[in-house]
Amino acid sequence: MEKKKQLKEDYNKLNKENKVISYLSLKNMKSDIYKYGYTYSNKKYALMVLASIACTVGFAYIYQLKPFCISIVLITILLCVPSLIRARFKGTFQERKFNDVDIYLHQMAFSFQKNPKILSALEDTERVATGKLKVTLRKAIISIEESTSSNIYENAFAIIQKAYNNSRVAALHKFMYKIETSGGKYGTALNIILGDVNNWVTRTYLMQNEVKNIKKNTMFGLLLGFSMGALTVMLTKAMGRNGSLLGSTDISQDILYQITSVVFICVSILFFTYTQTHYNYDWVEKVRNDKYIMRDYKTATEFDAKNFVKKMIPMYVIIFLVAVAVALIDVIPYHLFIGAGLLLLDVYMVISPTFTKKSAIDKTRKNVQDAFGEWLRDVSINLQDEPLIPAIQDTYENCPAVLKPELTIFLTRALNDPTAVEPYYEFLARFKIEDINSAIRSLYSLSSMDSDIVDEQLNQLVERNYEFIDKSEAASTQDTNAAMRFTEYIPTIVAAFKMAADMLSMVMTML
Repeated sequence: MEKKKQLKEDYNKLNKENKVISYLSLKNMKSDIYKYGYTYSNKKYALMVLASIACTVGFAYIYQLKPFCISIVLITILLCVPSLIRARFKGTFQERKFNDVDIYLHQMAFSFQKNPKILSALEDTERVATGKLKVTLRKAIISIEESTSSNIYENAFAIIQKAYNNSRVAALHKFMYKIETSGGKYGTALNIILGDVNNWVTRTYLMQNEVKNIKKNTMFGLLLGFSMGALTVMLTKAMGRNGSLLGSTDISQDILYQITSVVFICVSILFFTYTQTHYNYDWVEKVRNDKYIMRDYKTATEFDAKNFVKKMIPMYVIIFLVAVAVALIDVIPYHLFIGAGLLLLDVYMVISPTFTKKSAIDKTRKNVQDAFGEWLRDVSINLQDEPLIPAIQDTYENCPAVLKPELTIFLTRALNDPTAVEPYYEFLARFKIEDINSAIRSLYSLSSMDSDIVDEQLNQLVERNYEFIDKSEAASTQDTNAAMRFTEYIPTIVAAFKMAADMLSMVMTML
């Protein structure tokens, strides 16, 4: 047993060492950059290292750092260099990837409107494509032309979706395949897809500009922070040269000043690295962690917080009695603190199930809101040539995970009694999202309308869905932007603490 444990520890240690070596390796970094479609020369890397050394020298001169402190700053900068280089190319790659999807979706849809043939649309799109998109489309076209399989279009689309994994690309492919193989009306459905794509593209470009502005403002904040951080030592130097009446005011020799300066510089460098690496979003693929989403869903819909608290009452009572007993026994060191700690633990255990339930409900409502617009878009497309229930059934396989349990209940009830209104009115009703409830009622009304006014009502439903998606994604964007906007103030906040520490050093120096 001990031998297995030792082998596991050795393996983990070796794995960590390999990761560090891989991170610092110039060869691996160039390989990562090449995957993004770019190259990086040894000369550029050498210039980056020289620039890092120059920055360190600049910091050392301005902040009057000692040799040991200079070495810490230099090591910190050099350790951040690989991340900054990778982040630069990754950010450019993500923007270009989104631009490729923008071109692909629009050109494919326009070409398919003129001539509803997949191969023709791919060839038209290849003519206007460049770079990776052009190469990917050429592979897909060759796959169609040379394949003898019965799944020629699925295989070709799989090549594209592997390179550009996006729900709107998948929706367009599914629709085109359906028209190519089964025929049917496609004008209105294609307009629905294009409307959704246009809104998404516009929102994403706005978000990209917002992130660029936040990065730029953060850079200005760092420069301002570095200036504020150096202000105190420059002031005390000037006072010393001019013969201050307060005596020696040079704080650069003080150990507290040296420590706070190194911490301030290193924190600022690490923060800058964080903003450059973590604000490079994948604009194409919306990542959903279905495991956590369904865990929250299960907690929100199945967990009974009140019943759980009732079952745990004996445990709460025992902990309370132990807390009281410990607090009353004087021979126990720090008995009052231990008793208070146990009492707080008991209170936390009593209230935590309620907060866990509420948090899961809030997260699930947000997940349902994010998923509903995508699902309703697919239903609207299917409604062009299918009755309502089959149109909903066809979305089940690819619908977001958070909707599947609710959709299963709905379809079971609706198929048992197709004329019943209750399955529609109770679908997702437990989450109390008025926009969704209203949209579902509108969806139900389509099943009882004459065919001559269905198109008009469907267009209204589509417009409402555009608004719903805009509202949902705008809320998500607003939350993200608010968090990023806050980080703009971090450099000046850290600089303010640095100045306060410098003032303390100055007071100690004068005493």
